[in-house]
Amino acid sequence: MTLTDFAQSQNENQFERIVGLAVIEHVEDPQEWLAWLRTLLKPGGQVVLTTPHPSVRQLHEIGGRIGLFSREGAKEHRELINRDRMIQLAETSGFRIRHFRRFLSGCNQLFVLEPI
Repeated sequence: MTLTDFAQSQNENQFERIVGLAVIEHVEDPQEWLAWLRTLLKPGGQVVLTTPHPSVRQLHEIGGRIGLFSREGAKEHRELINRDRMIQLAETSGFRIRHFRRFLSGCNQLFVLEPI
């Protein structure tokens, strides 16, 4: 099944937990994407996301150039999202942030979102 097929299928209220590791920074419209994920969750479900912190943009670009990270991935970042921006995106998509923390020396962020 392709992502397009999945998106067009009837999956509302099907998932207890959705995990997106280093995905949201590649999405064209993060608010729309989160709103769509919201429709897929069962009541009481959670969305778990990780994303690089904006403060490490240059480090990520350099790491991509020298092969530490995906060169293509670094080029495809549409928006690096900080905590304040994620709060805004979550609230406009029908979520609240249940848990937040930075990890890997602050380079990455973990967000656990719950529907409100």
